[in-house]
Amino acid sequence: MLIRSGVSALILAALPLCFGQSSDEARAKLWGSWKADGNASSSETWQLRDADGTLHMVRTESDRKNEVECNVMGRECKIKSLDGKPATVSFYFNGPKLIEWEKAGDKVVRRRFTAVDRDTLEVETTSIVPNGKPETMHLKRVADSSAIATNTK
Repeated sequence: MLIRSGVSALILAALPLCFGQSSDEARAKLWGSWKADGNASSSETWQLRDADGTLHMVRTESDRKNEVECNVMGRECKIKSLDGKPATVSFYFNGPKLIEWEKAGDKVVRRRFTAVDRDTLEVETTSIVPNGKPETMHLKRVADSSAIATNTK
């Protein structure tokens, strides 16, 4: 019986190695500077950084900018939305995906950030209130943050 338990524990420990990268490695792929893919009509850019266990996120769209520092344990953090109104956001990881909930007034939006590969970030945005269909945007990694800074001027 003890041998079976030991073998079972070994198999369970080895499963992540058999099926790809660990969640930590997948999460680390999210960190960086991202710009809307050339085919997208959006001028959105995102910067995602791990600042000693706190997420530092900067989102820009046209001339509007939204910046937040918040933990990734689901705590609500106060921000100003892209349109300048008071809002709250919360973040947590669901496996390798970063989940964001944004509440502004009577609107609630959920975003799921997934690193498709090393150079592609997928952002799925769903309006929860009012009910809406998911929209998916693909962003490409930008080599350095100065490329994003020139886009926002």
